[in-house]
Amino acid sequence: MDRIGFALFCVLYPFNIWYTSQYSEGVYGVLLISTLILLRKNHILWAALACFLLGFSRPTGFPTGVMIAGWWFFRRTGITLRTRSIVRGRLAVPAQESFLLISAAGAGLSVFVLYLYNLMGDGFAFSHVEVGWEKHFSFFLTNFIDSFLQAKKIKLGIYFIFSCYFIYGMLLKKWYLNFAIMAFIALMVGSTGLESIERYVFSNPLMIEFLAFLTLTQARVRRWSILTLLLVLHIVVIELWFHGHIALI
Repeated sequence: MDRIGFALFCVLYPFNIWYTSQYSEGVYGVLLISTLILLRKNHILWAALACFLLGFSRPTGFPTGVMIAGWWFFRRTGITLRTRSIVRGRLAVPAQESFLLISAAGAGLSVFVLYLYNLMGDGFAFSHVEVGWEKHFSFFLTNFIDSFLQAKKIKLGIYFIFSCYFIYGMLLKKWYLNFAIMAFIALMVGSTGLESIERYVFSNPLMIEFLAFLTLTQARVRRWSILTLLLVLHIVVIELWFHGHIALI
């Protein structure tokens, strides 16, 4: 992928508004990508530290760390659906490394809970506030259908459709790690009412990476047309944001 084009895409991408505002996307995104880069360079201990910080930065950092650990295990062992025989001796080290990543992410989440308890007297305030916003667990298809029955939630249903489309595209392109993490996030958000799905799905760096890939592999005219459209949408989103119309994003 063209590095300059990728950087330009990230700058123009409309949903990078969550990275320039006071939300945890910036920290979470940096730690997520750092974890993957460190693993690809086989820096396990540093990757474990990044997983710890990932779990500490946001509650969803822990399940993300678990999926990264699973991906790393299969990557290190070379096990696939077509594998017929497994040499047990080859599993020990990858299993230890994967458990280290899971333990580190879990420790980060534990510290986050202790931090909230010390700050607010409620270690699971992040969960309880969701209940206060009337977000309850239910079947995601029920929430999806319900979004089209309420005028204020139609945009959420549309976002969910696009989310599923691009996540399925990751599977077709064999971007298995991106697919696993984004599918989990979409399912989690879809099962709690679809609110903020545009933030949790389309501002995730793994989704941004995939969309950049789709854009930069297009023909030149189409590629620049998409980037121009992103520029216009970026300006529109900023205007909506600073005029207090965040609900429209």
